[in-house]
Parts: sequence; C-alpha cells; structure tokens
Amino acid sequence: MKNHLHKKEEPMDQVIRMIREKEAPIDLTDRVMEEIYQTKMKRRGRKKMWKKIAVSTIAAASVVLVIVGSGFVSPTMADSLQQIPGMKSIFAFVDDLGLRTASEKKLADTPNVSVARGDTTFTVPEIIYDGTRISLSLVRTMQDNSDEAEEKLNEDLSGYTLQINGRDINEYAPKYGGISKFFHPGASENSVILEFSDLRNQEGTPFPDSFILTLNLEVKPFDDPIVMHIPVEKTKQDIVDISPNETKTHGIYTVTLERVELTPITTNITTHFVLPEGMRYDPLTNDLGYDVYDDEGNELRIVSGNGRGQANSSGMISDLRLEPFTTIPSKIIIKPYQNIYSDTEKGKVKFDEEGNEMKTYFPELEFEVDIEK
Repeated sequence: MKNHLHKKEEPMDQVIRMIREKEAPIDLTDRVMEEIYQTKMKRRGRKKMWKKIAVSTIAAASVVLVIVGSGFVSPTMADSLQQIPGMKSIFAFVDDLGLRTASEKKLADTPNVSVARGDTTFTVPEIIYDGTRISLSLVRTMQDNSDEAEEKLNEDLSGYTLQINGRDINEYAPKYGGISKFFHPGASENSVILEFSDLRNQEGTPFPDSFILTLNLEVKPFDDPIVMHIPVEKTKQDIVDISPNETKTHGIYTVTLERVELTPITTNITTHFVLPEGMRYDPLTNDLGYDVYDDEGNELRIVSGNGRGQANSSGMISDLRLEPFTTIPSKIIIKPYQNIYSDTEKGKVKFDEEGNEMKTYFPELEFEVDIEK
C-alpha cells in the first residue's frame, strides 16, 4: 500500500489534480493540542497559518478539549477556485483528508440551506455524517457594497448552539460533560467548517441516523442568532467497527482499547486508561497519547479528539479521531506514549535535532488490531 497520507504535494498541484479528476474537517490535554499545533507549523513551514480555535467545556469531573485544523490552500487561491464551474465544495480545500475524500467521492450531502439577513446570506452547501463526526461547511456571501465585505467569517463567528429534532444537543451527553463543538477555517475568508461528535463511546446517547439539525449562529454584526434548519443523514458507506476490549498494564497505567472504527472519512480510536487509586490525573506528568499506524508503518494524522475524566476515579476515557486510511490495512498498530516536556518552559514539548517531537513510548502497552477484509 502506498503512503498517500504523507505524499509530498504542493497546494497548486493538489488543486490541478482535483480539477482534472472532477466529474463536471479531557481534555485530550495540552499535550495533544501542542502536538497538533507543532505538527502543522512544521508541515506548513513559513506559510501563514489560519487561526486555531479551541473550545473547552468543563463540568464537574469532566474536561473536554477540541483541537482543530488549518486551511489547506491560501484564501486568494480558494476564492479564485470557487469561481470555477463545478468547484463549489468547501471540503475539497481544507487540510483534512477525510473531508477532501467526502468531496472527491461525492459522499457528502448537499442541502444548500440558506438564510438571508439584510445584504448578507448564510449557506450550508454540504454536510457529512459518517457515524463518528458531523462536519458541515458554512459560507457567508455579501453584496459588494456591504461594510462587512472585508471581514473574515472565522473572526465574526463567535459561537453556535445546536439542536437535534428540537432537542438541545447536550441532552445527548453523559451526566458529566457536554457535546464538544468547534469551527475552523474553510476554503476562503468567508467560509468555515463546523464540526461536532456525539459521546456514545463515553456513556452518552448516540445521535439518530437521520434528523433535522437546528443551527443557531452567533455572528457579528447581528444581535439575534442566525437560525438554520439542516437535514442530516448518516452515510451508508461500509465501515469497520471492532470492539477489542483488550487491556494491558504497565507501571502506573492500566489501558483498555475499547473500540476501533474505520470509515472513509474518519479513523476513531476509543481508549480508557486508569491510574492507581489516589493518583490524580495530570496532563503534563501522567497523560498518554497514541500514535496510530498501518501494517506498513504509515502514520495517521490527528483530526480532533475529546475525552473526559470519570467521576470518583482517576480514569480517562477518550475518542481520538484521525484521518482515514486510504486503503484498509490488514492490521493497525496503536502506540501509547508520553511527550517529553521542556525543563524551563511549562507545557512546551521538546524537539530533537531533526525537528521531531520527543516522546517516551511504552511497548508493553502497544496494541495490534487485525482487520478482516
């Protein structure tokens, strides 16, 4: 299997290929957030990064952290490409292999729901729900003479709330915690990707296979929310869903690999680790991260994740969402590790001479999962 996930391809080459193939997006801890940030900085080099936005929800013993991605092509290039007939997908230009796959393989639904407010129109041109995450693109269009025409949507959008069939989305959350939601830049300065996931692997209630999503946008300069009603349907694509429930113990850790889900859009890994009684969880001293590989050693990139501590215990259960495998492997390997942090700058990960993050791996906690094809 070729390593498509790490193939070097310049943005313009990627765009040309996409046009040619066209037929007419716990606290998984400060460690994970720093890892994604540093990885994107290193990968993009000196190119200007999009603003990174994190939304955290803390409730009782639960801590939730959401990590987001960055733009795939420059805003100027994306704006120009959006004028090409047949190139209206926002998913096609974000730095998320799963969403690009949804666009290229036409897996996303295209509701094209729009709401106008004065000279401004908000549109949801596409949405994808693969059972692990729901991602939708949001586009704002304004008349040329609008005073806000030069503003950026990701800066004007201060937040949003969600309802499923008229029911507040947090009613699907477990007793301790809430549904994580976030947004990150889309294909231009007037588009964003909104994304959220249920907590069905963390004692929450699964989302329905189909429902009406009510989206309430808090966006400048409007005082009242922009309300949109969007039909959502889970994709009918085949998925790999395995529940190994395999537990390993080493040192202070007892780690269980609870679930592995492979879809064309997302790889979702559910893990649960427990510390000895009386030991408090600390993201900088006893947290675990997980690198995920296929049978040929190709590593998947992290998309997002959320986790929560369990009440009256030192456990942490989390979902780690990564990009999909381009080809289903015969097995996947999950390698738990701890980051090595700076002795002088709290929370700053150390890097080696080649610019790679320094990590301490725990081979005794490593999992291998066979995949039946």
